[in-house]
Amino acid sequence: MVRCADCGFLALRHNPSRALVETEEYFRKEGHPHATQEAVFGRLALPLCFARRADLPEEIESIEPETTLNACKVLAVIKKDRRCRGGFINWRPESTPKDHREVQDRKREHLWRIIEAVALVIVGGVVALFGTLFQRGAIPDRTLSATNAPTRSPRPSTPPPATHTSMRNSRLRSTKNTPPTARPRGGRPPASSPVPPGSRACVWRQSPACPDRRGRPRAAPYGGRGCL
Repeated sequence: MVRCADCGFLALRHNPSRALVETEEYFRKEGHPHATQEAVFGRLALPLCFARRADLPEEIESIEPETTLNACKVLAVIKKDRRCRGGFINWRPESTPKDHREVQDRKREHLWRIIEAVALVIVGGVVALFGTLFQRGAIPDRTLSATNAPTRSPRPSTPPPATHTSMRNSRLRSTKNTPPTARPRGGRPPASSPVPPGSRACVWRQSPACPDRRGRPRAAPYGGRGCL
């Protein structure tokens, strides 16, 4: 917890130049400017926060009752304990709020440089530790182990098992590649086809005679149709 009365960003408005100037010790203790400075700051001068972390004039005017002296209200506000994140800096006499801002910026920059240096030292130490472990063999080299690993010969690719559809397609392809057999019109076999004697099958004949079971020729009825 901090108080505005101890902060270097507590400022007063300089009426002739309208600039924010240092709040002297007298105002921080009494709540109003000295009699010799009333012409510069005004009799009812209100303090301001240079870092803009709090609206001090509004807090002062919101205090009731209004009959209370302005100096008492000012002291009640600037001496109140509050939490100020990143906006508090110890007051240095004879330093303006702008000077306090420059000091705070230099401190932050110095802090960031320290953090960067510490981070570089930590990263360098980790890299050196891993390099030492790698040289001693505590960490295996995966690239070398992958290079020296025995190579496996690829397995021969086996054709997929024949299915009903593939067998049907192959049969159709073989049928297409085979030249068609010349057959006479009407589905009749050629006359030169051998017919064993004594068979009981009915065949189509183009000759006028058809042999019987004993091989003797006989007339074929129905215009060339004979039964053997």
